[in-house]
Amino acid sequence: MAKPFRDISIKRKVTLVIMTASMVTLLLACASLFVFQRFSTRQTIIRDLQTQAEIIGANSTGALIFQDQKAAAEMLSALKVKPHILGASLYLPDGNRLAYYGDESFSAPALPNTILVGLRSQGPHMLLYQPLVLDGRRVGMLHLRFDFRAMELEIITPLLMIMGCIMLAALLPAIALSAAFQRVISAPILRLTSTARSVAHNQDYSVRADPSGRDEIGTLTQAFNQMLARIQDQDATLRASGERYHRQHEALTSLTRGEAIYEDDVNATLQRLCEASAETLQVERVGVWRWNEARTALQSAALYERSVRRHSTGPDLTVADHPAYFSALRSTEIIDADHALSDPRTREFADGYLSPLGITSMLEVPINLNAQMIALLCHEHVGPARSWQPDEKMFAISMSNLVSMAFGHWERKQTQADLDLANRRLIDTSRMAGMAEVATGVLHNVGNVLNSVNVSCTLVLDRVRQSKVANLPKLAAMIEAQDGRLGDFLTHDPKGREIPRYLCWLAPMLMEEQSFTLKELHLLREKIDHIKEIVAMQQNYASVCGVIETLPITQLVEDAIKLNAGALTRHGIRVERQFEAVPPVATDKHKTLQILLNLIRNAKYACEDGGPEPKLVTLRVFSPQPNRVHVQVIDNGVGIPPENLTRIFAHGFTTRPGGHGFGLHSGALAAKDLGGSLSAHSDGPGRGAIFTLDLPVKPPAKEA
Repeated sequence: MAKPFRDISIKRKVTLVIMTASMVTLLLACASLFVFQRFSTRQTIIRDLQTQAEIIGANSTGALIFQDQKAAAEMLSALKVKPHILGASLYLPDGNRLAYYGDESFSAPALPNTILVGLRSQGPHMLLYQPLVLDGRRVGMLHLRFDFRAMELEIITPLLMIMGCIMLAALLPAIALSAAFQRVISAPILRLTSTARSVAHNQDYSVRADPSGRDEIGTLTQAFNQMLARIQDQDATLRASGERYHRQHEALTSLTRGEAIYEDDVNATLQRLCEASAETLQVERVGVWRWNEARTALQSAALYERSVRRHSTGPDLTVADHPAYFSALRSTEIIDADHALSDPRTREFADGYLSPLGITSMLEVPINLNAQMIALLCHEHVGPARSWQPDEKMFAISMSNLVSMAFGHWERKQTQADLDLANRRLIDTSRMAGMAEVATGVLHNVGNVLNSVNVSCTLVLDRVRQSKVANLPKLAAMIEAQDGRLGDFLTHDPKGREIPRYLCWLAPMLMEEQSFTLKELHLLREKIDHIKEIVAMQQNYASVCGVIETLPITQLVEDAIKLNAGALTRHGIRVERQFEAVPPVATDKHKTLQILLNLIRNAKYACEDGGPEPKLVTLRVFSPQPNRVHVQVIDNGVGIPPENLTRIFAHGFTTRPGGHGFGLHSGALAAKDLGGSLSAHSDGPGRGAIFTLDLPVKPPAKEA
């Protein structure tokens, strides 16, 4: 019953409540009257029965004294006028029946030994035993059986009918009165309901409900109107936010879709980014300031003035003149000065910069590259003070990330240019040497570094291709598809409500991509510097190619280790040196170095492909004979199967995927040309290997 009652209208509820209360009250009154009337009726019947018994007893004493049965029977027959007296009996003092009236089954021939004098109930009947006394002497006993239930029904039934008629007669006035009085309660509620339904249907939060008074319903109406006012304000704010989100999305989509940040013209890119940020946030001035070389001041690189649509530059911002401002830049992600003239972070600019230009609010975002601030994106609002909204701050951060990505692009192009220059120098060095071995050695060693450079470039390119910025066109298409329903879409549609959260999620993702790119660029720069060192070292050796020099063999070993240091460190391979005192060796240092480079590189591959931890390469220098010097390269890598020991120096033989089989073959030939030899030993797969370069202390005499 609770659910049907809950779903009916308020008018019917109030009417039903009033009717129920009225009918329950009337029913309780009738029930009370009925109980009282029944009690009164019962007492009346009992008194009438007792009176009747006294009359019969008084008239029957003579018949009992003389034991006149006929007279006693005639006296009892007078009870015919009382149809509810079912039976009557007169008993003598000895207990024997003298006469009876009615059904003989209701009259016993003799009194029981024990009887209860007075009234008692027996089912629907009432029994009366009354002693008959004359002059203080008991002359007999009168017994009456009375149909009490029938008598009671005969009296009560009309009373119940009367009460029913009264309740029916009272029902119609109760309905009429409840219908009239319920309007006092239901009318204000119905008006409030109508207003709420109108607001829900038309989405018009400007309507208000009419207060009905100062009671609880009036208080509810006032609270409802206040709620509508707040919703109206929030709706206006949300619509404004929706418009801002749309502009921001369009701007970001346009910039990323057209790859404006990857243009080669630095100034043109900065100008376009400043203009897009100013038009999107509707800010008068937006500019980019970069550190000077000494990092003592920020110098204007680009500045866009929205009102006159002009690109220019601004003044320098020196650290010495604005310490609080630069301290805030170092300690915060963004400076959102709603009141720039009084904000402690920006008020240093008040007299010389803000007031003359009419700037009242500032939004400053540092531009970071390689975990270091390299520039600053400034938004300067002219006019009444402006409160920067969270979405505007996130957009400014996104724009700073785009500027950072642009700087990163230019950094990569410069790195690529440096890499191309290094490659050209390698080629030039090879040509200057005039020998194929030098060119091959240079490219072989630089190739190890270039592999790392290529990996870093690939990571950067893949990261750019997988950038979350690529999802912005889909977001733009989703918003464009709304066709004027952007506010409703952003507030009610499950996908629309995710857009602000997505933009907030996108900003840190772009920052993370920027950090990753900068890290890889830093590694690229280090690798390029390493290439330069290799080139310089190889030029040193190539410049004296074919010349026999006397030098410590350990110096050549150290140079070979240095040239392979980056690869060994990157793969976690520890290098151990076991140098004994040996005499200087007269040799062609270029050829000897190439042999050592190939041996160390092959040991690195062997450790990389397998073997126990830690990975270890041991360089051992000793002199087995007074006129001989041995250099051993020992690794604990994958080892060499016995069947390969005789083939390992053959031209083109290799067991490593991607290998060319040139290194050991050319090394063996170079060792033979130097008057020595190159040999290999291994105890089998997984047992490591030992390569031994045998060199004479003095070169053999050349044949004429």
